[in-house]
Amino acid sequence: MKINTLTKRLTALLLAAALLISDIPPALAASTGTNTGTQTAATSAIPFATKTKDKYTGKKYTHASRFKGTEILHGVDVSKYQGFGINWKKVKADGIDFAFLRIGHSWWASAANGNIRLGGDESFETNYRNARAARVATGVYYYSQAINVEEAHKEAAYVLKMLRHRSLEMPVVFDSEGPDGSRLAKAKVSKTEMTAIAQAFCEDIEAGGYEAMVYGGLKKFTDKLAVSTLVEKYGLWFARYNINTYYDGPYTMWQYADDGKVSGISGKVDMTFWYKPVTEALNAPVLATGQVAGLTVKQTGTKSLNVSFNAQSGVRGYEIWRGEAYDGVYEKIADTTDTSYADTDLLPGREYYYQVRAVSGTAEQPQYHEFSEIVGQHTANTASLTIRTTVSTTLRAHAGSAYSKVASLSSGTRCTLIAITREVDSTAWYHVKVTVNGVEKEGYISSASAAFPLDQVTGLKLKTRTSKTITLSWNKQTGIDGYRIYIADARNGSSRLLTTVGAGATTCKITGLSKYTQYFFRVKSFIRILEADQQEEEQMGEGTASKMLAAETKHKTIKLKTKAAVYLRKYAGTSYRKIKLISKKKKLTADYRTKDKKGKWWYHVKVKIKGKTYKGFVPSSAVKKR
Repeated sequence: MKINTLTKRLTALLLAAALLISDIPPALAASTGTNTGTQTAATSAIPFATKTKDKYTGKKYTHASRFKGTEILHGVDVSKYQGFGINWKKVKADGIDFAFLRIGHSWWASAANGNIRLGGDESFETNYRNARAARVATGVYYYSQAINVEEAHKEAAYVLKMLRHRSLEMPVVFDSEGPDGSRLAKAKVSKTEMTAIAQAFCEDIEAGGYEAMVYGGLKKFTDKLAVSTLVEKYGLWFARYNINTYYDGPYTMWQYADDGKVSGISGKVDMTFWYKPVTEALNAPVLATGQVAGLTVKQTGTKSLNVSFNAQSGVRGYEIWRGEAYDGVYEKIADTTDTSYADTDLLPGREYYYQVRAVSGTAEQPQYHEFSEIVGQHTANTASLTIRTTVSTTLRAHAGSAYSKVASLSSGTRCTLIAITREVDSTAWYHVKVTVNGVEKEGYISSASAAFPLDQVTGLKLKTRTSKTITLSWNKQTGIDGYRIYIADARNGSSRLLTTVGAGATTCKITGLSKYTQYFFRVKSFIRILEADQQEEEQMGEGTASKMLAAETKHKTIKLKTKAAVYLRKYAGTSYRKIKLISKKKKLTADYRTKDKKGKWWYHVKVKIKGKTYKGFVPSSAVKKR
C-alpha cells in the first residue's frame, strides 16, 4: 500500500477535523524497480472499537473516535537489544503484522573529529531477512542525534546506503530523541530548527524512493516539532505509554507500550497500534525468487580476493557489494554478467564482507532480487603478528559487542592475528585465533581491549635545542609503521599527541616552543590498524611509551630574589620533596622555567646558602626579578 496524494491530504485534515472517517497513514514503500509484494488481509486486524483489550500487555486501551471506520493492526519495533534470535514465524503467528527494525543510530556524543558519528544496528540484516521470510511487513527507523540540517542529510544518506534499494512495506522513520545528557539535549535545538532537521531527513528518504515518517512523544510533538507542517507530507507515529493518548494532534500510529510480551521475542518489546482504513490492504513481503546461492570468497594474495557464486537463470546480471563491517555499510564494487570476480587493490591482513544479488528487468526498470548471505574473507598478512589483551575481554562471533560470546579471555592473553576488521560503527576489531583451556578458538576482540606487543622505544634524548625548538633522537625499531611523539607541559601533567613521524625517522625537530621553558616528552612506536575514513580518524596500535624525557629550550640567566620565605622543591609542584627553606630577600639565579600540574609557573634556580649551592624549583609567585 503505497501512500498517494489523496491519502496525504486526508492525513493533513486530522489537524483540523477531530472526526475523520478514514485517516490513512503513509505506509508501505518500495524503492524503484523493487518487487513490493501482493496485497493481503492483515491477520491481526480487528474492527475499530472505542476500547479494546490488548493481548500483549493485558490492558484495555481507549482509541480516538476519529479513527472510526478503520481497523487496528498490531506491530513491534526491535533493535539489537531484543537479540539476534527473534523467531519471526512465532511473532507472525501471534498476530503481529508489521515491524519497524532499527537500521542504525547516531552516538550521543560527537566523534573525535567533531562530526556526528553514525552507526548501524547489528541485528538489522538478520531481522530484515527473517521478518520478511515470515511475511511480516517491514519498515525501518533511525535513532537520530542530528543537531542541524547538514547532519540530518548525513543520517539519511547513511540509511539509504544501508537499504541499498531493498523492498520495504512500511515507512522509513525519523526517530529523534534527546534524553538528559545526550548530544541532542545539550544542543538545545529550537522548534524551528528541529522541524527543519526532520524535514531534511524525510525529503532525502523520499527522494531515495521510500516513504518517510516522523516519530515522537508528547513533548516532541508539542514543543520540538511543528507537526502541523510535517503532517502535510509525512506520517506521524506518536508515542505515549498510557491507556489513552490524551493527545488531539495528528498521528496514524500509536506506540502505546514498551513492555509488550510477544511470542518469539525474548523479554519486553515496544508495541504499536496502526489505524488502517478497512478499504486498504496490507502489502505482504514477497521475497524475490532466485536468491544467489553458493557465494564463496577465496584468498588469492595480500591484496586480492576472488568472489564466485552459482549462476541464476532468467537474469540479466549481478551486483557485487563489499563491506568492511559484517553489518555495516556496503558499497557496490561491480556490475557483471560473470559468476566470478577478482577484487584487487585491497589492504594486506584485512577482512572484507561480500553480498551478491541478481538483477532482472531492464536497465530503466531493474528488478532487484534478494541479497545472498554475507560471506567474509581476509587477505593474506605480510607477516605473522601477535596481539596481547590489555584487559579481561570477550571473544565474539563477529566484530561487535552485541554478537554471541565465544570465550572469555584474561588480561595478557596472547592471540594470533588473522585479520583486522571493523565493528558496524567503524571501530577496529581483531580476528584472532587463541588457545583457551587447551582448545583453539577463533573469534573477534575489540582493539580497545588489546594491543600489539611492540617494543618500548629506547634511547630517547635531547639532541639539539634553540630558544624555541627542541630536537629529539631515539634508537630505531623494526617492523613498525612509525613513531608518535607526545608532549606534556608539566612533569605530572597529561600528555598530548604532538606529531607523527615515519618508521625511518630517529629524530624529530619540535618548533613553536616557548623560550627557556622545560617540556616533557615520550615516544611510542606504532603500526597502522585502519586508515581514516568518513566515520573515524586513523586507528593505530601503539607500543609501550619510552621513558619520559625532560628537556628545555635554550637556557637564559634570570636574576631573582625571594619575596618571602619559600621552600626549594625537587620538581615544580608543592607535592614534591622539599630541599631547603630559602629566607626572604634571598638572591637566586634561574636558567629556565616550567609549569606544575595546575598550570602555575615555576623557576629552576640555584642558590648559595652558608657556602653550599642548592638547585631546585621555586614558584614564580614567590620571587621577583632583581
